[in-house]
Amino acid sequence: MITLNNAPATTMDLIRLILINQIDIRPEYVNIYDEKWTIPPIDNMFITIEYRNARTIANRNIFDASVTPPIEWQELNMLENIVVGVFSRNLDAQLYKEQVLMAVRSQYAQYLQEQYAFKIARAGNIQDLSELEGAAMLKRYDIELSVYTWYERTITVGALIPPFNIKVIANDTGAGEIIETITQTLIKPN
Repeated sequence: MITLNNAPATTMDLIRLILINQIDIRPEYVNIYDEKWTIPPIDNMFITIEYRNARTIANRNIFDASVTPPIEWQELNMLENIVVGVFSRNLDAQLYKEQVLMAVRSQYAQYLQEQYAFKIARAGNIQDLSELEGAAMLKRYDIELSVYTWYERTITVGALIPPFNIKVIANDTGAGEIIETITQTLIKPN
């Protein structure tokens, strides 16, 4: 799990930090999409960051019974589609949209990617959506980023705490009922 200032965060939060650091724009003009944000009635450039979808690349669990209680590491690798929306009522969005792609390839972006174990793909698509706004005369562009992410969490496995009690009933007339306590480290499944 990504944390910023001891609070859970996402790759969108990290991309927001990159854009604020690398583009000459006020932090309150760069927002996560759909977070109850009112656009001020000014002509300046604004940026939104939107999580569109993701695809699982790898998913694995590692169980460690050598410690008590046992621990399970859960890891998930994803390919996320993040869209950075750039818009303005003046020419700023049209003039500076490429700076988004420059920002995500910067040294600062590289530092954050190494620190938080994610990777922004080198190429991104810019789509001109200005015509959708019609009479509003809004310059609007969507920049699609492919982001490779790695999520990890560690949990205590409460259902598998040794010792395990196994009751074996033999069909042999001489053996009768056998009850034996065993632990995960002694018996491994075939």
